[in-house]
Amino acid sequence: MNNSGINFIRLIDIAQQDTRNKSEALNEFKSERERVGIYLKALYDISTCAFGCHKGDHTMEYLSGRAFNLAYSAYDLCRAGFYDEAFNQIRSLGELTNILALRIYDNTSFEVWLRATDKERLDRFKPVQIRILIERANGIIVVDKDVYAELCKLATHITPKTVPNLHSDDQRPRVGGGFQEKGFNKALEKISELLFFSATTFAKFTGHDELFEQIVTTQDNKGET
Repeated sequence: MNNSGINFIRLIDIAQQDTRNKSEALNEFKSERERVGIYLKALYDISTCAFGCHKGDHTMEYLSGRAFNLAYSAYDLCRAGFYDEAFNQIRSLGELTNILALRIYDNTSFEVWLRATDKERLDRFKPVQIRILIERANGIIVVDKDVYAELCKLATHITPKTVPNLHSDDQRPRVGGGFQEKGFNKALEKISELLFFSATTFAKFTGHDELFEQIVTTQDNKGET
C-alpha cells in the first residue's frame, strides 16, 4: 500500500507544530492569550453548566457552547498559521455576537428569532437585517457592516483575486499555514474582542454576576504587567 499520502500529512503536521511553537513563543502577546483563555473558560463553564444546571431549555448555554467552539477553533487556526480560515470562524462568531446584541437592545425581535423556522430566519434575520434591527433600537452593533464586509472579502467569499493567507510585509501568500506575526496579531485581537463581549453577555444572561465581574476586571487590567 502506498503511504505517500500519510507521509505528506505527517510532514504537514511537523510544519504545523513549528508554526504553533513560533506563535506561542511571542511574549508580547502573552497577556492577550491569557485573556483569551479566561474568556474561553467562562464560555466553556457556562455552556457545560459547570456552576450548576438551571434547567430550562438551555438556549443560552447552547449558544455559549457555539461561541466557545467558534472562538477556540479560530484561535487554534491562528496558532497554526491559517489566518484566513481563522477569520472565517471569527466572522461566524461576529454574527453570533450581533445576535446577542439583538437580545440586549431588542428582546422582542430576539424572541421572534428564537421561535422562527429555518426559512423565517433566513428570510427575516440575515446578518444585515439583524444589524438594522439593532440600529433601530439605538443599540451598539458589535460587528458593523464595514468589519463584516472586510471579513467576508478576506476569508469567506472567493474571487479570482483571492490569494491564500497573505498577512505579512513580504507580500508572499502561504499554502498549508505558516507563521506571520501581522496575521497572528490581527486575528488574536479580534478573537479577544469578540470573546470579551460574548463571555460578559452570556455571564449576565445566565445570572453569573460574579463571573461577569471577574471577566470585566480582567479587561480593565489590560496592559498591566
